[in-house]
Amino acid sequence: MMIGVAVLTLAGILGGCGPTPNVIDPYIQGPKAAQGKVPRPVDLLLPQKIRIHPFTALRTLEDRNVMGIEARIEALDAFGDPTKAFGDVRFELYAYRANSLESKGDLLNVWSVSIADANNNLLHWDRVTRAYLFKLELTQQAEPADRYVLVAIFDSPYTQRLFAEHVMMR
Repeated sequence: MMIGVAVLTLAGILGGCGPTPNVIDPYIQGPKAAQGKVPRPVDLLLPQKIRIHPFTALRTLEDRNVMGIEARIEALDAFGDPTKAFGDVRFELYAYRANSLESKGDLLNVWSVSIADANNNLLHWDRVTRAYLFKLELTQQAEPADRYVLVAIFDSPYTQRLFAEHVMMR
C-alpha cells in the first residue's frame, strides 16, 4: 500500500514537472520571439485593440515642410487602457467614397513603420496622449478632397493582427 502511495505521489510530482513555459525575453528578436508565450496575467497588458486617435489629421509637417499626416495610434490592453506595443504598423490612405457601403475608394499612399525595437518604440511614443505619433509624408499628391480614410494595421509576434479605420476631414 505504501509503495502504491509513493508511486502515485512520484507520478504526480513528475507529471507536473514539464518544461517551464517560455517567457518573452525583450532582448530576443526575430523568429525566436514569436515562439514565446506570455504568462497570465501579463498577457492582459498586451495590445488587444488599436485605435486611431482623434488628434490624427492632415497637416503640413513642420520638420519637413511638406504635406502629410500626423497619425496617432493608441494600443489598448484587455482593460481598455492605453499600453505600449511592440511590432510593425502599416498605414494605408484611401480616397473617401461617399454614399457607399465601402467608404474606401482608391488607395493613395502606403507606409510601414517598425516599433519593434525599444529605441524606435520610444522615438514614436508620445507621453502626453499615451499614443504613438507617426509623421507620414504624402508620397503621391492626391486630388484635394474633403475626406480620406486612414487604415492602420498592427502586426506583432505577441498578439493577433489588429486593425483600425478612421475617416479624416481635410
